[in-house]
Amino acid sequence: MFPLTLIVKKRDAPDLTLVDLPGITGVPVRGQPDNINEQISGIMECITPMQSIILNVLSAIVDFSTCESIRMSQKVDKTPEGLLEKVTADDVNIELGYVCVRNRVGDEPYTDARVQEAMLFGTHPLLSKISKNMVGIPVLAQKLGQIQAAIISKCLPGIVRKINEKLAANMSDHQKLPQNFSFSFSFS
Repeated sequence: MFPLTLIVKKRDAPDLTLVDLPGITGVPVRGQPDNINEQISGIMECITPMQSIILNVLSAIVDFSTCESIRMSQKVDKTPEGLLEKVTADDVNIELGYVCVRNRVGDEPYTDARVQEAMLFGTHPLLSKISKNMVGIPVLAQKLGQIQAAIISKCLPGIVRKINEKLAANMSDHQKLPQNFSFSFSFS
């Protein structure tokens, strides 16, 4: 079981690497290997680095208190119960918060899915009560961009320092090389 990694690049924007981790399950089903639980424990390597943004995608019917991916996220975040109560309760302790989105259904075009999402969160008796800054793919995209920018600004000075140290070491090694090289070849 291996994660699927996608690197997104755009001119004039920082790169973003997305890692789609395998489904988290404790019991092997439908031909999964007997050691599925051990294989899934490798997910921690992907979500532990400081630069990682953990995006838990859960069904609205999931019990957050027993969800394995939330438990794993809490191990590294140290900070994550009906749908409206889950995302609006003051006692929810997830550092970066929630964004509720509607998934595309089947081969539904992206634009149609966004229209349906806006209608769902705008007209549903309960879902329309969720703050508009917590719903929708555009909100999620903006939030991920802000998180990524904050992480980059936090990590960039250290990266620049390491590059400068490596450059200085290489320059020092370069200066130790002889100034003139001469080669002689003889062919017999």
